[in-house]
Amino acid sequence: MTDPGADLGEVRSLHRYPVKSLLGESLGEVVIEPRGLCGDRRWAVRDGDGKLGSGKSNQRFRKMDGLLRLSARYAGGEVLVRLPCGRVLPVADPECAAAISEVVGRPVTVCVEG
Repeated sequence: MTDPGADLGEVRSLHRYPVKSLLGESLGEVVIEPRGLCGDRRWAVRDGDGKLGSGKSNQRFRKMDGLLRLSARYAGGEVLVRLPCGRVLPVADPECAAAISEVVGRPVTVCVEG
């Protein structure tokens, strides 16, 4: 049995991924909520069949090459997506989904998850 006062490890870095399967941001501190890290994976890319964009394919996920060429971060309370060309768009802007569609080579939407 583990001693409750024993050191279990050390946190060396904290990262949040505002949009599932996109690169995220490094943080100095975080807030933990009942569903996990505040703002983590709050948004997701979905294809026309409603499957979530991912690096894998199964019943829930659809592999979408190119997602890791994009990154997302919070700024002023909104999520911003950086495209491979360096352009930055608010995730809620319809133009953002169109730009992500170009990167992944298929029509997608970007929506808030649960």
